[in-house]
Amino acid sequence: MSTAAMKPVTLRDLADLAGRYDHFIVDQFGVLHDGSVAYPG
Repeated sequence: MSTAAMKPVTLRDLADLAGRYDHFIVDQFGVLHDGSVAYPG
């Protein structure tokens, strides 16, 4: 097992990440809305 740490990657937006993966799992509850109403924005 390697003990070397990976260098963090800085992303500007989701487009920077989208090309690396075929699918995403998004946990929207508590992030995009409070369970009843969507957060503004």
